[in-house]
Amino acid sequence: MQVKSLHPRRSTAAAAGAVFAAAVVAVAGFVVLAPVADAAEAPGTRAIVNDPTGDDAAKNRIYTRLVELIDGAEAGSTIRAAWYYADATTIPDALIAARQRGVNVQVVTDEKQAEHATATATLRTGLGTDTAKASFFTMCPADRGCIADRDDWSIMHNKFYLFTRTLGASNVVFQTTTNLGGTGWRDGGKGWNDAMEVTGNSALFNSYAGYFGDLRAKKVDNNYYDTRVPVQAGTAKVFYYPREGSSVNGDPGENTVMTMLNNTECFGNSTVGTSDNHRTVIRVTTMVITLQYLADKLIALDAAGCYVKVNVRVDPADATAKAVLNSMLARTSSVYGGIIVNYYCMADPIWIHSKNFSIEGRYYDKPDRKIAWTGSLNWSGGSLRAAGEGPSHAVGLGVFDTYRRQFDAVAAAATHHPVNGATVTC
Repeated sequence: MQVKSLHPRRSTAAAAGAVFAAAVVAVAGFVVLAPVADAAEAPGTRAIVNDPTGDDAAKNRIYTRLVELIDGAEAGSTIRAAWYYADATTIPDALIAARQRGVNVQVVTDEKQAEHATATATLRTGLGTDTAKASFFTMCPADRGCIADRDDWSIMHNKFYLFTRTLGASNVVFQTTTNLGGTGWRDGGKGWNDAMEVTGNSALFNSYAGYFGDLRAKKVDNNYYDTRVPVQAGTAKVFYYPREGSSVNGDPGENTVMTMLNNTECFGNSTVGTSDNHRTVIRVTTMVITLQYLADKLIALDAAGCYVKVNVRVDPADATAKAVLNSMLARTSSVYGGIIVNYYCMADPIWIHSKNFSIEGRYYDKPDRKIAWTGSLNWSGGSLRAAGEGPSHAVGLGVFDTYRRQFDAVAAAATHHPVNGATVTC
């Protein structure tokens, strides 16, 4: 579906109440399934999004699917999991149960896991801590990630799960944005999150598995992006971090997202984009933007004719994030009206924890493309330079509509729909 033509900045607050429903769509060999039903679906390639404005089932949609995949793992198979932290024991309990029925279970977490005593004890007792064995639980060293060690704030921020065999399928990758806090946590069920399930893509699976092995080994490499180089695996592409640069918040030439935006063009499409001349549409749904050069690039692309829309959460105590958001809200004389921004405040009961964006249009000199990226990478210098991040991967047409619908739902539920020239009011 094409979007409206020119997009002057709102003069009034956007209407609320848009309905989100992930439709069943079959396009270009991918299948986007509706939110997971009571009976476990066979693994496929799909995007799964939760709804923090809904009931517990809607909030827990990603957890529910992950438990289904864990429960479906076959004896003799292997589950590898890398996450930032777990507070709720839902996933740890499911993993322990899998090991007890003969599944090899391997878990690597950030040292932050130690702050959550019950889940940590469950994992240590149930899996053991010897990484030479077929099942184990291990944490990254103190004051660094498993790979990143740029400063004492380096972390391992991953959120991915690998299944060699589950629910009758092999080589299943489950990349998500959600932490394992639980229904009431805004970086879990109470915030907007998404997951990408990819099945049968051996090149993608093996690349993730190699990355997991490096996390387990805990060898410092602050330019891991160039050590384990991006891999094109069919219609998916995977990237690994940290990526070295001349500074934490500078050096856009060493920023993967900036490279993507630099290769996005606003015109030249014939079937997708806006209804006026098929201009390229860029949609961003992310927890934080603290890199001014990324905001500046979005502003420039909008002025050049792209239709740029951003959903973001802002912490008013973070002066950098607030300044970046204000720059995107600034009054513009552009005929295209400036970026359409919807934002949540830090104090809001729900907010955004997804980290995805999409391009509907001309990309790398090819028109009429529909591509979505997701992963654990925030649009921040620390995430790029000093964190072990879950690979962001680009996927094709089959999952695009799910992310577009999530964007619309996140925008509709936002607490702030600012007019042209507004400033942050958290």
